[in-house]
Amino acid sequence: MVYVLLIVFGGAMVLIAAIIPTPLPTTSADGVLPRYSSVRLPANYAEQFVQYATVQRIDGTIRHIYINPEAIEAIQNGSRRLPNHTVIVIEGFDALQDTAGKYVVNDLGQFETGAPFEMLHVLEKRDDWAAADFVSENRIGQWNFGSFDTDTGGYFDENMSACFHCHNATDRTDFLYSAPLLSRFIQTQQVQFLACNLPDRIAC
Repeated sequence: MVYVLLIVFGGAMVLIAAIIPTPLPTTSADGVLPRYSSVRLPANYAEQFVQYATVQRIDGTIRHIYINPEAIEAIQNGSRRLPNHTVIVIEGFDALQDTAGKYVVNDLGQFETGAPFEMLHVLEKRDDWAAADFVSENRIGQWNFGSFDTDTGGYFDENMSACFHCHNATDRTDFLYSAPLLSRFIQTQQVQFLACNLPDRIAC
């Protein structure tokens, strides 16, 4: 199991992630599911969270993955699974291209980031979700998903059902594709880099 490796590493990081006060969605009187989930976008996540991985794909997309430091601390203190209130933020970019249309790379051979995606994705783990917190009837463990406008931080109109269907295949790693990267980050304290030779969101 991947999370057997996530035990007792390094010093604890004690930062508290503030949350943008976006209004929570509710179900209507006729029981219709809300348009947006109750997941929130953490304010200043790039400064307060820990980046543990960068994933670049052959189609010229780059994703930086962040996690709240309390989740890492729980693993370092012996938890074998990510704890309640774990929050993961994924920001995406198109790779920078030169005038010939080739991807620009740095000294390490990694794509240089260009324009950001118009949305940010957030995964939040809680044991007290209610049906009204989800935009779909789909469930994977204790996780819920949210999509947010990169520029404004407001809710981004996107089909979250696809997130549940995709991550459903990763039940052995607490429904996270990046679990091995997180494990290696905790062991090494180095941001992990993965070059995937597959496009879009196909599992590497």
